[in-house]
Amino acid sequence: MIRVCVALKFNETHKYSNGRIIPPPVCVEVLNGTNAHEILKMAAARDGCYSLNTEESMWGHFITAICGIDQKPKEKFYWMIYING
Repeated sequence: MIRVCVALKFNETHKYSNGRIIPPPVCVEVLNGTNAHEILKMAAARDGCYSLNTEESMWGHFITAICGIDQKPKEKFYWMIYING
């Protein structure tokens, strides 16, 4: 088991967060090798603001919204996953 902490960050907080307060990080215990989608689902079970919407793609799950905040492709605003920074 490993401990993984999930945090939401916005490059332009006021532009895209719709006035929402960014929730504190959520840490979960998972088996080594657990994928990001499963980790995000576990974080959402702890804090509903981490709830996410996804679409299936040929590469797996594609995040379209987290915390009720949608991606905006026309504005080049997408959800990205960063590991260790």
